Amino acid sequence: MEKILLEKILAGSDFICYQECYDDPNTPDSTYKEYYYNPDCIIYYPDIKELFWFDLDHISSHFINNLNIRRFVKGMTFRRKFAISYIDNKISTSDYNINENIYFKKNKLKKQKNKEYKYFIQNEFERVVKIEKTNDINATFNQINEKWQQGKKMKIKVKIHNFILIFPIRIAFLHNNIFNFHSKMIVVPNEKQDNFSWTKNNLCYLTVSSNGEYSLLRLNEYKYGFESIFMKFFPRLGDMNKISYHIYSKSNSKLLNFIKSFLRILIFPFKKYFSSYEIHNGKFEFEILYLK
Repeated sequence: MEKILLEKILAGSDFICYQECYDDPNTPDSTYKEYYYNPDCIIYYPDIKELFWFDLDHISSHFINNLNIRRFVKGMTFRRKFAISYIDNKISTSDYNINENIYFKKNKLKKQKNKEYKYFIQNEFERVVKIEKTNDINATFNQINEKWQQGKKMKIKVKIHNFILIFPIRIAFLHNNIFNFHSKMIVVPNEKQDNFSWTKNNLCYLTVSSNGEYSLLRLNEYKYGFESIFMKFFPRLGDMNKISYHIYSKSNSKLLNFIKSFLRILIFPFKKYFSSYEIHNGKFEFEILYLK
């Protein structure tokens, strides 16, 4: 049964996770039940056959005075990102300030305190088309457009490095027979890795196009407030992407190229302090999934 569930999730199916948790196993009043509905994205590591799913928009709330109700509490409110392992139900969290630009701590994977957990498959998806370098643009348009006209929910499935990323589409555009699909906030590993770790992953936004191009926006993270002070006081000078474009572009002048090389060496280690994000553009193959 577990293998079938995993296959359905890797095919793009929506799912719900239920668990019965406790703070103290010897205290009945500490037990509570919870549901997680439709994660923001999932990452699958084929090498270790492990899947992680993410909740990236949670704001902390707290039980109040044994009233069995949860409230937001001033001074105790922060944003928490969840990464949960499908196989053994381990959890890893990353906590941020309410403005989401400074993180407090990144916790390693650990076993959750629960008596029971289980998954329920919801809406199932199917592949409409795989975007490859050899695709005919017109044929691709016709394949996608048939489902597009039906107004069904969409997801993207892509392999990067040694992992598979699946995420729902937040908004889609059609311009002159080219479809463009934008994600919500998702998690994208920044390098090849054996297992999940917050220190090797970034919060990102990704847009992919039906001609095979993508644009990835990685959010820079800061542990201390002073690290982002430059952007607060000089926001118009903080567009590092424009600066990078001019520094990395080639010139006909050897002297200017030499100066640019020097500036790259000088600025590169500090570029995250000039801009809160980085943009990477390129091409890759991916699959478009549609609700059945």
